[in-house]
Amino acid sequence: MKTADHPTKARRVKSEKTDISSELPDFSSELDDEAMNQLETAAQSQGIGRRLALVALSRDRATLAALCVDSPATFREMVEAIESFKAHAEGLSELADSAMARMLVAGAHAESAARGGHGL
Repeated sequence: MKTADHPTKARRVKSEKTDISSELPDFSSELDDEAMNQLETAAQSQGIGRRLALVALSRDRATLAALCVDSPATFREMVEAIESFKAHAEGLSELADSAMARMLVAGAHAESAARGGHGL
């Protein structure tokens, strides 16, 4: 059966072409300014872990193994700082995914409104 032969399908296809805004999720702000500033402060505190991760990447196995033998406490602190940075970076990745999804939904709403849909 062709779409034109089925009125419900034809109506749905036409609706999707003209106004998709009713199918897009609505959302309010996820963070207030205080929470945003706290996240920024937390990101700045991860500088040491980031730098230590870069140091680990710039050293060969023998150098890092020697650090483990010669300065085990320093080696452990380095591992802990890198673990903390990794967890922080994973959280940033989730934050970026959420921000990107929000931007795409808002853009789709705006485009729908510009085409005469209900959008904004």
